[in-house]
Amino acid sequence: MSRSARVLISVVLLTAVGVLAGLSRWSHAGEPAKGPPGKEAAKGPPGGIKVSRETTFITAPLRKDGTVDYLTAIDQRYSQGVTPENNAAVLLLQAFGPADVLEPFRERLFQRLGMAPLPEKGPYLEEFTAYFKRKSPGPPGRREWQEPDVSQMAYDELRRIMDRPWSKKDSPIAAAWLQENDKPLDLVVAATKRPRFYVPPMASRDEPGMVIAVLLPNVQNSRDAAHALGARAMFRIGAGKCDEAWQDLLACHRLARLVDQGPTLVEGLVAVAIEGIAIQGNAVLAHEGKLTPEQARRFAAEFRKLPPLAKMVDRINWAERLVYLDCVLVASRKGIGQIGGLTGSSLGREGRFVSFAQRVVTFLVDWNEPMRMGNQWYDRLVAALSKPSRKERDAAVAEFERDLKKVAADAKDPRVLLANIASADSLRGGLGRQVGNVCIALFMPALSACTNAEDRCTASESMVPVVFALAAYRADHGSYPADLAALVPKYLPAIPVDLFSGGPVRYKREDKGYVVYSVGINRKDDGGRAFEGPDTEGCDDYAIRVPGKRK
Repeated sequence: MSRSARVLISVVLLTAVGVLAGLSRWSHAGEPAKGPPGKEAAKGPPGGIKVSRETTFITAPLRKDGTVDYLTAIDQRYSQGVTPENNAAVLLLQAFGPADVLEPFRERLFQRLGMAPLPEKGPYLEEFTAYFKRKSPGPPGRREWQEPDVSQMAYDELRRIMDRPWSKKDSPIAAAWLQENDKPLDLVVAATKRPRFYVPPMASRDEPGMVIAVLLPNVQNSRDAAHALGARAMFRIGAGKCDEAWQDLLACHRLARLVDQGPTLVEGLVAVAIEGIAIQGNAVLAHEGKLTPEQARRFAAEFRKLPPLAKMVDRINWAERLVYLDCVLVASRKGIGQIGGLTGSSLGREGRFVSFAQRVVTFLVDWNEPMRMGNQWYDRLVAALSKPSRKERDAAVAEFERDLKKVAADAKDPRVLLANIASADSLRGGLGRQVGNVCIALFMPALSACTNAEDRCTASESMVPVVFALAAYRADHGSYPADLAALVPKYLPAIPVDLFSGGPVRYKREDKGYVVYSVGINRKDDGGRAFEGPDTEGCDDYAIRVPGKRK
């Protein structure tokens, strides 16, 4: 039996003892409020949750049962001003096809987007691995495909054609893939010229829908499209078509900003990944493309005009907070065992007795407590992530995560459960505090990974104008400069500031190329090296290096 099950059983036993003892401060817990004489008390939302800024964060829209409809709130917020004509998602779905949308939702999705239904089969973009599996003759010396073999071969080939200029002779299968996917890829480029990206949030279960179960049909497809744009840009650089290559990379940058309009952390992280693909391509184009000074300046100017990516803290403050609140709300309505289903844990699958215990606990919990506690934790998190300097933010986040670990330990500790019940004004309130500990431990997002990904992206974006300035300098002088000061002010207005150190970004010549880099999270100059093996242990510089390592 898991520890979660043992704690739940302890809750039930303690509850029974408290009820039998007839403790006066528990005796009236959960009684309905008495209304005016002759009138019944108004029936509130399931679970007794009071709709207020303190507990539900937003107070509208409401479902028929009086609970906040978080999914509709997100829909209303992100659909404002969207039309079929300005929505990139319409063209992207035409490029990708409907396969990634669950069939029961397709008709409603197309109606909401104002577009005609798409046929199951069509000239849709095919991601490289699927194409490679269909067309490759197989591993040498093998009669039959082995799934790990083909997947690794496809991955290696895709990385190779995205990392350097190439030709049809270098990779006939990749050249054929681009040719067969030329039209849907051009449709993706056209989509990136639209200003909005909106896909109606549709949940895969629990009508009218749960935020945590929202489908994201265009997200992975957009990442596949970014791979194709990056590969085609490298192919065009190999053919000497640098302006066309830049248009593909610029489309990749715009695609990142479209996906970034989605409210969830998943969409934000995918946008960062797509932006990384484009930045890698920028460096190859600047070094290998033999750009003229005019081309280099133009590409840098067009990059500078792109809007910044959204802040992760804004997603955490809104959509991720609503995910937490919605999950607690579902548990209050359907039973505490729902928490296990939402997190993939074994909670709720422990047998009949524990299932009965969970139903009893659900009835006894004051669900306002985990809602209120969650909002307090999210407020604290947003404040930590909004600190003015990275040093202050890192300290606040580290303190937050230490306290979060303590909450996770408290959620499993029966002694904390007893203390919560003893210190609360009611049994329901004490149980609510303990359930709040459980929910906070399970549903609060992994912060460091998200914020570090955002910071690495910001640091690398600051280096893009540098690589184009270096290309313009080399075109004029025949080689790269000894230091970045030589670029200012003719090629670069100023040397960018390293987000992690607060000083200028680093630069050094390497053979026929260079490395421009940030010192990374450890704030230590590791010479442009990241952790790649025993000799680079502890290194975490974030670098753009040209020429890159050949695989």
